[in-house]
Amino acid sequence: MSPKRERDQKWIDAVTPEINAAIQERAPEGELTCAGARKIADEMGIPYQVVGAAADLAEVRIKNCALGCF
Repeated sequence: MSPKRERDQKWIDAVTPEINAAIQERAPEGELTCAGARKIADEMGIPYQVVGAAADLAEVRIKNCALGCF
């Protein structure tokens, strides 16, 4: 397993309970696809980096990421 990427504090500070709930809802097994993470960001109107930070905080692994967004 690769080490966690360092996240900028501004992205971590932008994580809200609603974002956490969306991550948890769509990743009950602790994994979320890249497309799923991008969809959360697009639906909530937030940067991909915030979803990535929320996933890191929730210890959710983003898989199948070909673009390197997360």
